[in-house]
Amino acid sequence: MSFLPMNRKHPKKAKVKKEPESQKVENIECRETSKKNSLISLKKHWGIEFEFNQNLPVKDGSYLALNAVSNRPDLPPVITWHSNLYFDLLDKSWQILYSSEGHPVMIERPFGKGSLVLCADSFFISNEALRSERQPQLLVWLLGHNSKILFDEAHFGIYKQPSVTALLRHYRFHRVLWVLAVMALLFVWKNAVYFVPPRNDDVPTGADVVSDKDYTRGLIVMLRRNIPGSEILQVCGQEWERTFKNDKRVPAEAFERVKEILRSQAPSSKKRLDAVNGYRKISRTLQRTQRYE
Repeated sequence: MSFLPMNRKHPKKAKVKKEPESQKVENIECRETSKKNSLISLKKHWGIEFEFNQNLPVKDGSYLALNAVSNRPDLPPVITWHSNLYFDLLDKSWQILYSSEGHPVMIERPFGKGSLVLCADSFFISNEALRSERQPQLLVWLLGHNSKILFDEAHFGIYKQPSVTALLRHYRFHRVLWVLAVMALLFVWKNAVYFVPPRNDDVPTGADVVSDKDYTRGLIVMLRRNIPGSEILQVCGQEWERTFKNDKRVPAEAFERVKEILRSQAPSSKKRLDAVNGYRKISRTLQRTQRYE
């Protein structure tokens, strides 16, 4: 029993234009010709047709199994057959392997590098037959010397669509993915951390630098890092002399007195004073010299 909603609105029927009779006939002919061109005749292509045996033995209202007789000595002589389907051979290239009631039910023909075998019944390879009516000699002959056997049961709805992850695991590509992930991490680490200081060419020029310290503070920090405290007065005196050596406003007597003070502040001198006292002494000497001038 099914129920329909009470307030269901039916859509309006669209008006369909009637085609003329001549156009209908042309469309039908085009469809028939396209079907003929798309279908391949099994009779012409393979040289066989399918027929059905109508005279089957019946017992208690049910059909009995038939016997299929082999025409080759390397196959089982008789096997049970559970189908009334048989082949009508129209091509001489087919070889009869088994026949039932005088009709071919298993045939073979060469195909490419191997052979093609057609069976009108598949009971002998079913699970029931493997339990009750085993035919190992026939199964071994069908398999041959092949190491890989393909069972196609897609027409029964039995098929498998593996995912990408399953394919990667099956073909062992997950190890390659792990290697690629490790290489990616190493690449990021290499670009994020500098094991060796970058060259001057790699440092971008003209970059905006913002600092909370002025140039005087930077100069002091640079001097502390590169010049020891015991030599700071000597270095300052040498730079002062180099700067004002050609300046006529500074007399030659001032240079001599500054040199004497620097000699007294040298590390080898016994009367060495600290840099601050030496700087003050040099400043007073220069002031006296300028006043005298």
